[in-house]
Amino acid sequence: MDKYFYIDNQGEQKGPFELSSLRNEPIGRHTYVWTEGMNEWKPASEVRALDFLFSNKPPSVDSYFKPTNAVPDVPMPDSWLTKSILVTLLPFILCGSTFSLLGIIAIINAAKVESLYLAGNIKESLEAANKARRWTNITFWVSIGWIIVLILIIIFVVAFAGFSTISDAVLSA
Repeated sequence: MDKYFYIDNQGEQKGPFELSSLRNEPIGRHTYVWTEGMNEWKPASEVRALDFLFSNKPPSVDSYFKPTNAVPDVPMPDSWLTKSILVTLLPFILCGSTFSLLGIIAIINAAKVESLYLAGNIKESLEAANKARRWTNITFWVSIGWIIVLILIIIFVVAFAGFSTISDAVLSA
């Protein structure tokens, strides 16, 4: 019967072991083994006679922690999430501008950026970031326009009320 040797996690050679007693040893798929007749040490998963060791064992834990879609070396685009929330809520709260609710479109697109990027969909992530930026800017300028209109209305009302008071004083005199 063949005698097997293996290299443990500390790099020390262990053995010899009979084939049947290898089941009690901490041999993984990547553990290097050798037996008479082999030219060099090989991973246990490459030795057909040792297949019985792995038939009831799950695959290596390492394979579960490696991403299936490796994210390329492209940095994640700015999601614009914070900016889109601010340009949506502040004008709405401070000025009652319902036009600022256009920013909801920006928030929806901004929320997609990170998950698309992490899933490896770089192109879709960039598109979502661009849409979020576009709608954030649109909402910002619409809100600025609304604030300017409100300021003009206030100026007009104050000026008209002041003119009305002056004309009433002139007419009564």
